[in-house]
Amino acid sequence: MNKVLIYDASDRSSIAGLSWPVFAGVFTKQFNRIAAVRTVEQCLDEVEDAAYDNVQIWAHGLPGKVYINGEPILVDKFPPGRGGTIWFRTCSSIGGPIGKARAWRLAMRGWNVAGHTDQIGLLHGGLVGVRRNQRPWWDDITKRHWSKVRERHILPWSMRLPEWTWAKAD
Repeated sequence: MNKVLIYDASDRSSIAGLSWPVFAGVFTKQFNRIAAVRTVEQCLDEVEDAAYDNVQIWAHGLPGKVYINGEPILVDKFPPGRGGTIWFRTCSSIGGPIGKARAWRLAMRGWNVAGHTDQIGLLHGGLVGVRRNQRPWWDDITKRHWSKVRERHILPWSMRLPEWTWAKAD
């Protein structure tokens, strides 16, 4: 499996931004390539340059948005997926109605899409995913205490998506 980890190297002021290069170094053997990017263009070039089966993006996010150096990555700029998986390890990137729509648009472009519906914190909560060409299954409520997917967490050092990512819990 061809895997790439892309992280926002421009953030040197937050705890998350300071931790990304450290943890990227720890997980070097888990990926074929680790890319420290400072612009959206560099991030998208990394995604497009090789036929990756698995892409992880570590950056800041808000409901429906992922940022590199404070600039949002627009869904329409992503190259078409080839059945691979893109995992936004960012806060809230596929949460709320805008995030759900973002995931669906990427899934319709041929990506399996995973991400978080909430602030991820230390437990990376709210993990959900949608397979390519399918509709997202989770609710689009953005309030933390209302979300039924909030408990769906994964530890930060887990580099594989659990199978439950793709299905609604009973």
